[in-house]
Amino acid sequence: SDGELSAKSVEIKILVSPPTGVEIASSTNDFIIYPNPIMDEAFIEFNLKKSSDVYITITDIKGRTVISKDYGWFEAGDQIIATQISRLSIPGGIYIINLRTKENSMNKKVYYIPGN
Repeated sequence: SDGELSAKSVEIKILVSPPTGVEIASSTNDFIIYPNPIMDEAFIEFNLKKSSDVYITITDIKGRTVISKDYGWFEAGDQIIATQISRLSIPGGIYIINLRTKENSMNKKVYYIPGN
């Protein structure tokens, strides 16, 4: 060959199967916080695949815990928690809300704007 490039078609098959003996189970895949930005009260909606204790931790943008609360046992299904953010006496800014169950832990970023 005198410097010419030739192209050849190659078919590659990849077979993917779940790992044997491993149960992939998530108690909740996502949660919603509204309104965002928060001015007073925040609502946290989530769906539990399995009954579980639910914990919520709010941290500031520097990772300092503002509050950590055990909300107790929730049955499987759609759930909602209402919380008065304004009662925490925290400055306005960006916060991370962590929702933790026996099976999962997830974070959401929220903006807090204190009322007048």
